[in-house]
Amino acid sequence: MYHPQVGDPLDALDTPSMIVDLTLMEGNIARLMGRFQGTKIHVRPHLKTVKSPKLAHKLLAAGKAGAACHAGATASTYQGRCG
Repeated sequence: MYHPQVGDPLDALDTPSMIVDLTLMEGNIARLMGRFQGTKIHVRPHLKTVKSPKLAHKLLAAGKAGAACHAGATASTYQGRCG
């Protein structure tokens, strides 16, 4: 089975592939979490939109508030893989 890794060259990726600017994404996560720091608001990302256990883990590590899943299939995809 195909398992692309962070840093793989673009020409080695199958299509469609999710391509993420990690520096930009990590900055956006930090800015989002910073806006709610010191408040009673806890960010809980909806994992259906994340599409990646590695990205979900980054969100959870930054906020530690948990996550939301609408469908059981989504929850089972991430179970034990991002926390």
